[in-house]
Amino acid sequence: MAWPRCSKKFEGTIAPVGDGYYRAVAIRNREDLGGLGTEATVVASVPGASAYGAELERAFHRALLEIARRSGSEAGYSSPLLFRMLTEHGGLATARSLLAARSISDGFAALWERKRLDLTVEAVVLRPEFVDLFDREELATASLRLADHGRS
Repeated sequence: MAWPRCSKKFEGTIAPVGDGYYRAVAIRNREDLGGLGTEATVVASVPGASAYGAELERAFHRALLEIARRSGSEAGYSSPLLFRMLTEHGGLATARSLLAARSISDGFAALWERKRLDLTVEAVVLRPEFVDLFDREELATASLRLADHGRS
């Protein structure tokens, strides 16, 4: 599912930045933006995007709960810390916190040892349906961590 279009003037993909505002990226009508170029960032309120963004965040949260459950049943690794973080902060904030850390989490390391990187938060972040929730740096961090530990 793609993010809704902002308008002809601000056409491009959008991602939530908070408080009902969304970042439009890859602007195609550069003259309307003072010649900023083929890729610019504009923050705007986008009607209807809020409901879509909220549903995407809920789906992401559910996906993290699912991998947390599966890591216990399929990989023999239980993560009460991940469950607590998800309960207290929600999926998106939990993922952003883990991605902002300087090093991999204990859970990532445990799943790497068990050859189950598919059950990491980083793997879920990189699923095509969820990439719009994250900025380029967060996506690069997730991708690099997985690549550094043997998953392409």
